[in-house]
Parts: sequence; structure tokens; C-alpha cells
Amino acid sequence: MVYSFKRSSRLPATLDAQSIGEELAQIREDAGAGFSPRSVVEAARDEDSALYPAIFDCTDEEAAERHWEERASFIVRMVVVAYEDDANAPRQTNAFVSVIEHETQEPRYLPVFVAMSDEDYRRQIVDQCLDSLLQVRHKYAEYKEFARVFAAIDKTASKIRAA
Repeated sequence: MVYSFKRSSRLPATLDAQSIGEELAQIREDAGAGFSPRSVVEAARDEDSALYPAIFDCTDEEAAERHWEERASFIVRMVVVAYEDDANAPRQTNAFVSVIEHETQEPRYLPVFVAMSDEDYRRQIVDQCLDSLLQVRHKYAEYKEFARVFAAIDKTASKIRAA
């Protein structure tokens, strides 16, 4: 089996995808079935493991900060706001969206209605949505049951890119 990382992984080039894939396959084989993230962490504790630098890439303090930031991001993504659409039907949407802020060029959360009323932020959100749809399309491309959905995604992507 030949292993590699997805192009979108953003993992350091120093990590060996082949060795990591082989270790994950061994963890699965040792488990006799599927395996869990916990079993990967346990295997990675061995400093000779190819997984070690991938999992233990920072200090415990840095890992805690990352965890808290991921938790905060999760909480922000779970908050929704209720509104009525043009037909006075009740709707919900994310209260906040992530955009790259104009002045600082850093990721920031903005209220969805503020972001959607700004042309650049709206474009960022549409591009994020399109990227997500294209990732789903790529991930499940072999499922013929979704061929019509994928055709609609392709058609929409073409229109958005042409705009």
C-alpha cells in the first residue's frame, strides 16, 4: 500500500506519510478491527514512532492552548440566530462566520449579517462554501447515488468562478 497525505493537510513536510500510514495500518491490525484516536495517541507515545512528531508536536501547555482555542471555535460555530426570510418563514443560520479581516489580514469572526453585507466578506464566505462542497464532491465521487447532486455542484462552481 502506498500512503500519502491529502494536499490540503498542511502537515509539515518532515512527516513521512508512508511510515505513518503503515503504523496506522499496524494499529488497526493489532486492534483486530477499527481503531480509535486514543489508540493512535498511545502508539505515538513511543518516541521512535513515526507518529510521535505528528502527534506530540508541541508542549503540553501549547497543546492545552490549542485545545481551548479549538473548543472556543466549536462553541462559536454552534451559536445560531433566528430570523424570518422574505416569506416570513422562520429560519436559522450561524450567528458568526469566519473571515479574513480587511485591515489585519487575520482570521476573525463577524456576525453573519455584517459579513454578508460586505462584498469582500460575502465572497470569502461563498468561496468557503464552494470549497466545502467541492471537498465533499471529491470525497464521495465514486458514489453514483449522488451523481445528480455532484452535477449541480459542478454547474454552480462554474457559475461562481465565472462571476
